[in-house]
Amino acid sequence: MAGMLELSKDFYDTLAEHAVPLDYRALSALRHSALALDIYTWLAHRLCRVTKSDGVKLSWENLREQFGQEYANTKNFKHEFRDVLRQVCVVYPDARIEQTPGGLILYPSRPPLGKDDRRLLIARRARAIAVDNRRVENVMHAESPPLLR
Repeated sequence: MAGMLELSKDFYDTLAEHAVPLDYRALSALRHSALALDIYTWLAHRLCRVTKSDGVKLSWENLREQFGQEYANTKNFKHEFRDVLRQVCVVYPDARIEQTPGGLILYPSRPPLGKDDRRLLIARRARAIAVDNRRVENVMHAESPPLLR
């Protein structure tokens, strides 16, 4: 069928099993920067999968290859990446990252949303949708104002 994508059950199960929920409030706060959104989603996916207690070290060159190929040199990329990383850490406070000579160390961290956070956000979103739906219904059923003469 045109316009449809069919996933095998195994592939779908793998996606569902490894999904990491993202906080839409964080996405909204970072929407001004594609690099910030990339770093946030990457950290959300990566940090909760770090298993070594001493962390995983990534060099600035490796990070530049992944996130900043358009930067001619690593120094410019490093400066920009660190500035954006600070913004990301504000909206993802559980992200455990250490700057080290030559790169970063990623430590095991909680995902951006814990189970309780997810339930709360889903409930809030459902209430907001219900309120929006009632507003639309009220507007659709309201009497039209008299025309100005």
